[in-house]
Amino acid sequence: MKTKNVITLLAMLVATTIAVSCKKSSTTNPAAPTAGFIWKENGGADITADSAVYIFGTGGSTQSYVEGYKGAKVVFHTQKFVEMNLKGNTPNTYTCGPGLSDFVYWVNDVPAIGTGTVKLTSNTGGKATGTFDITFTGAAVTTIKGSFTDIRTK
Repeated sequence: MKTKNVITLLAMLVATTIAVSCKKSSTTNPAAPTAGFIWKENGGADITADSAVYIFGTGGSTQSYVEGYKGAKVVFHTQKFVEMNLKGNTPNTYTCGPGLSDFVYWVNDVPAIGTGTVKLTSNTGGKATGTFDITFTGAAVTTIKGSFTDIRTK
């Protein structure tokens, strides 16, 4: 009888230990993206812009202009400068390429003209948000992908 009680007690102890030591799954949500302008060259590390702005109706038209730059000012541009000239200013997916919206990536004052898409998801309340996925031919940087979140608008 004592052996049976010891075995039962030992089994209960093992079961309790296992139940208490099981790791609970995390139910926390990922952090919301912070405001800013971030991109990656050729799938590398994140590059965070020192400054970014979204300008409505450039040239008195329905076009818009988005820019983000990283580094000290060189001549006209900066060490890294993303320039998007979109053929609209409403939330939409804009195709970049010849005769369409323009996407130019400047590195140390040398431009590369890209093709791909810019998705403007929001431009309300003085803030603009979107993503971009662009490829380049004949340049050291062959792809850049990134996002801009709650950047100021003018």
